Amino acid sequence: KRGSKQVSGNIGKKLPHVILSQNEILAMFDAISAVSLSDVSDENQEQRHVVLYDFMRPDRFTMDNIRTIRMISETFAHRITESISTRLEVMASVNVISVDQITYNEFIRSVPAETAFAEIGFTGLPGSAVLELDPQVALAISDLRMGASLRECGRRTSFTNIDMSVLTAEFSGYTGFLDEALSSFPHGRSYLKRFVKDAGSIFVCPSGDLVVLVTFVFRIAEMEKIMNLCLPYRTIEPITGKLTVDHLLSSDHY
Repeated sequence: KRGSKQVSGNIGKKLPHVILSQNEILAMFDAISAVSLSDVSDENQEQRHVVLYDFMRPDRFTMDNIRTIRMISETFAHRITESISTRLEVMASVNVISVDQITYNEFIRSVPAETAFAEIGFTGLPGSAVLELDPQVALAISDLRMGASLRECGRRTSFTNIDMSVLTAEFSGYTGFLDEALSSFPHGRSYLKRFVKDAGSIFVCPSGDLVVLVTFVFRIAEMEKIMNLCLPYRTIEPITGKLTVDHLLSSDHY
């Protein structure tokens, strides 16, 4: 009680100003500097761990999703390689070189204005995907399918109506290879919605949406160009939970 009366009696009174000497100030700073980071507990260190996060471009795909998509894409590329080599009797190879998360707008800006551009739908998934192939390789495939020799390929730069018809059939076949690559996941059936030569004429999702862009190198004889598979997040979101390496390796289809 006596202590409480003394405290209450001091309420409202001004405390005297305390002026430290130069030596006292230096001693205080020395004491602060003497505190080592090793004195901080592991628990506090974990609480202070900072993770940078880009709110303008949030990652929607996990690293496991990305690894699985790469494995799926390698199967897809292998099937195209077999098909081109067998049907057209040429040395050909298709290989994955990168798998990245970007926006759809960044993808569209990275491809030529005139290119082989296919919109692929899935009966069991919302939205679409895009398969894009460099026009020089696409026209070479068209020429080879129509009986031209390798020496005659690679000279043309624009698509004719006949090319569009031939390449529509070619890309329809590629959707079957994509079905095989995705057979471990509930995607329904892949099919060709549209085949166009103007990349800007098809928007499978809003320009700011995130997509996984799989980039392949496509080689025919001495010709080497780029092919892209664009998978919007909103299209494959229903299967992202199963889009894991463990699920793929445990499947009977892999």
